[in-house]
Amino acid sequence: IEIPPVPVTLMTPASLERGRHLFGLLQCNQCHGHAALGDGPAAGTLPDDTWGDGQRPADLTQMVLRSGPKPEDVFRTVFNGLPGTSMPTYAEVFSEADGTVIRKGDAWHLVAYIRSFSADARRADPSDGANYSDVWLQQP
Repeated sequence: IEIPPVPVTLMTPASLERGRHLFGLLQCNQCHGHAALGDGPAAGTLPDDTWGDGQRPADLTQMVLRSGPKPEDVFRTVFNGLPGTSMPTYAEVFSEADGTVIRKGDAWHLVAYIRSFSADARRADPSDGANYSDVWLQQP
């Protein structure tokens, strides 16, 4: 996929709130849990992956992700899913934004919310917009 540039408006309170809404709407919390610890109600019910290995949802607070922790990596995972695993693709959802339920640019808001769980993002001061964005854009 072609990953659009990271919007400069991310990590604002409005962006994070929109991402939080999407996290619930898309039921990410069912696997990742409300605190993103990988302990959602469906976490223990995932089937083995394609290779016969047990699956556990990612603990998003650690940002140790199969596809990488950078914002573009998380975007790619949200968009494509992780083939062979229970992590679904949301390409159709975000590609066919209706302007009401799903809006253009929403994938980045979800990425911002997911990244906000990382320890570095939690330690950064959101009132220092430039510094907070710099922390967010860095690899944890």
